[in-house]
Order: sequence, then C-alpha cells, then structure tokens
Amino acid sequence: MRDVKKNFADFVHVRTRLYISGKVVFGVVISSFLQHILTHKTKNMREEQDEIRRRLDVLETKIDLLLQMARDDGSKHPPLSIEQAASYLHLSVSRIYCLISEGQLHPLQRKKYGRILFRPSDLQEYLTQQENKAA
Repeated sequence: MRDVKKNFADFVHVRTRLYISGKVVFGVVISSFLQHILTHKTKNMREEQDEIRRRLDVLETKIDLLLQMARDDGSKHPPLSIEQAASYLHLSVSRIYCLISEGQLHPLQRKKYGRILFRPSDLQEYLTQQENKAA
C-alpha cells in the first residue's frame, strides 16, 4: 500500500505542475503537501480519501485564483516606461515626475535610482479621473 501512495503522490506532482511565465508554480508545494496527507495516520481509508479530496479541492481553487491573477496582471499589456507613460498621457516626463510626487500617479515599481514603470490600466484610470474632474 505504501508503494501505491508514493506512486500516486509522484503522479499528482508531475500532473499538477502549473507554468506561469515559464516558471513552475506549486509543483513542489503540492508534492510535499500530498506526501504529508498520504503519510498522515487516520482512522480509516474513507477518511483519508475524503481528506485528500477536500485538500485537492482547496488547491484547485488556489490554482484557479493564481491563473486569474496572472491573466489580470497585465500580461496582455506590458508595463510602460516613464517616457512611454508621458507619451500615452500627452504630458512631459517632468510632469509625470510631479504627478508621482503629488500622489496622483502610482508607479508599478519604484526603486531609488531604478526604472519607473506603469500599468496602462493605471494610466487610463488617471485619465478617467481627470475627465471626471473637468466635467
């Protein structure tokens, strides 16, 4: 029985690898998670099966959420540099820096002396806010 459990854990580990942006997500976690489940002592086989099903359902839900986040994370539209953002908003680069310091624009990432990147959706949101103020 131990060999069957080990083979099942290996099979599920291989079959549940999820690739997002070329990286394996959850592969190792699922493998160790299943090993914990399968080696955990329970009163009977029915309880073990129910526990495995329940935990796999939880994992399936989490993987679906990760996929949704990956789709919504701007993978269709790559981040824009500050020059591209200025062009998109029809503003100067110095005005973009002013908007950032005033808190009206929020960059995707900002490190000291690093690149400043923006999501196109954030820039569109800024334009919508400006249109609403003008109206």
